[in-house]
Amino acid sequence: MQTERSDEMTKKISWSDAQMELANEYMENDMRKLRNICDPIIRKKNGAEDIKPILTEDNIRLNVKVKDKEDAIRQAGQILVDNGYTTVQYIDDMQEREKRFSVYIGNHLAIPHGIETSDKEIYSSGLSVLQVPEGVDFDGETAYMVIGIAGKDGTHLNMLSTIALICADEENIEKMRCAENKEDIMEILKKI
Repeated sequence: MQTERSDEMTKKISWSDAQMELANEYMENDMRKLRNICDPIIRKKNGAEDIKPILTEDNIRLNVKVKDKEDAIRQAGQILVDNGYTTVQYIDDMQEREKRFSVYIGNHLAIPHGIETSDKEIYSSGLSVLQVPEGVDFDGETAYMVIGIAGKDGTHLNMLSTIALICADEENIEKMRCAENKEDIMEILKKI
């Protein structure tokens, strides 16, 4: 009996390609989480300033295709995570914000951001920008631009109002929607 059990335990486990892909995705996500935790600690220990620009070209994605508003919010949040602005938990907070109140603000623009308790999930203030030329449905309204916000220490209100002012001009939304390069979007959003 004992020998049979040990033989069973030592049999080689064979995983399908899908299982391996899923395992790799989980490991990459865990490594990203670990980097998000460790990088700020290492920077502080080395005396480095943790100041970074709010918007860089690395934070902008052109011609994005999304399945739905949840996917758009997730992608906007993932940019913030990948570029070291927030923890992975912040993406869940952005999704929670949408469940409570729509992040669609009009003029074909959605601005996903966190909830009241999200500050601890933000390393530094930053923006992510998704250009969605085909649009994404936000409960009957179409967003062509999705601008994710992570505002440290309450700065998100200033960021929200500045974006709202810039994007109140529908021409700016249309320019960003049709932009063929990230520089054009950076030029429109440079006042943030």
